[in-house]
Amino acid sequence: MRIIRSAALALPFLFASPQLAQAAPQVLYTDIISGPNSGGEGNLGAYLSIFGKGFGSGSLGSGVKVYLNDVEVSRYILLSTSKGRSDIQQISVQIGAVGNPAAGTPVPIKVVVRPSWSTRVG
Repeated sequence: MRIIRSAALALPFLFASPQLAQAAPQVLYTDIISGPNSGGEGNLGAYLSIFGKGFGSGSLGSGVKVYLNDVEVSRYILLSTSKGRSDIQQISVQIGAVGNPAAGTPVPIKVVVRPSWSTRVG
């Protein structure tokens, strides 16, 4: 899935932001293939770790968001470099209800990284 960060990508010579060259987020794999969407800590369901590239370094829940089944996850826990591979990033979340899909129904995972625009020069 490719997420277009800004219409400015079509006209890069008009903008001087190093963020424009950053790659779109890529989800490569997860640590689990199924889990409950209720129960657990705070009744927010299973913990899920998502591994990939291009997740940025922004704040989880504002600069970096995770959606399952087009519903934002209930709780953000961690955004870091994977302990197994330094070229892979990890996001850990608690999934929440995610729209209450039927048991066994696959749900899409989407990571959205909001671009950081800086007005500081020099």
